[in-house]
Amino acid sequence: MLRTLSLLVSGTVLVGCQCRPDPSVPTPPEPTETPPEPTGDTAPPPPCDVPESEPNNALDDADALPLEADACGEFQVANDGDRWWFELARDEWVSVRLDARENGSLANPMLVLAGPGVVAQRVDGDETADAELHVPLTPGVYDLQVRDQDGSGDGDGRWFYDLQASVQKAPTDWDALEVEPNGSVATASPLPLGTSAFGLLDTPGDADVFAVPVPTGRHTVALWVEAFALGSPADTVLHLLDADGASPGCGADNPDCAYPRGEIGFESDPWLLRTSEGDETLWVRVRNEAPTQGSPAHWYVVRAEAR
Repeated sequence: MLRTLSLLVSGTVLVGCQCRPDPSVPTPPEPTETPPEPTGDTAPPPPCDVPESEPNNALDDADALPLEADACGEFQVANDGDRWWFELARDEWVSVRLDARENGSLANPMLVLAGPGVVAQRVDGDETADAELHVPLTPGVYDLQVRDQDGSGDGDGRWFYDLQASVQKAPTDWDALEVEPNGSVATASPLPLGTSAFGLLDTPGDADVFAVPVPTGRHTVALWVEAFALGSPADTVLHLLDADGASPGCGADNPDCAYPRGEIGFESDPWLLRTSEGDETLWVRVRNEAPTQGSPAHWYVVRAEAR
């Protein structure tokens, strides 16, 4: 009675069992997870949908490139070059992308497309260190050659590239098609102010002439080409011509008459600005800067605008 009273007075209440575990009773084992069954495939996943298969540096050894698939390869030795091919069943606009530098590779890539009546080449563009072609193609089998521009390569894994060919829409729009023949002032295709025309420099040395009528009154006329910046292999020059088909007041190579670059000055596509007193026709000629270049893939759109 006195012991119980002392516990209540001190405020201490002992609840539950204060005993130690019995060492004679075995402790149950901890639950363990069952390890997964081996699959038998311990290889790392492939680096892309279609890795290159060496040797593939000759046309007969070219790797098939399914449209829309991601392919990849590597320049494993100096002057290594890889060949790929794809096939079209109908007329299509096709984009071919060769990515390397933008993905951290040391390769400085070059892309060559060859097929029915077409040879087109691209290196880097206005806004990328890699190569891309965006071209209209006809049905047939097309060969792609990829290599480093400088012939560099090594098997250390640093000279890699990614490649894809895919069907795309045309990269720009236009109002009319050029009308062939249009290689002279006498046969020039019409290009009214506020309109655009699609054309092809489809043979080496081809040049197309357009007539731009300027209405009465003083006007500032802008003429420019869209091509290279949108994936065309055409690297064009604009020439302003007089009624006789000559560059007015200067030779054909005079920069006052030839306009090879854009409005800012470093773009690949040409642009010119002309002040006209009105009631006249301006003639402008579009051609490849390199006269040896030309194919049905060398497309352009020329635009005329009054500002």
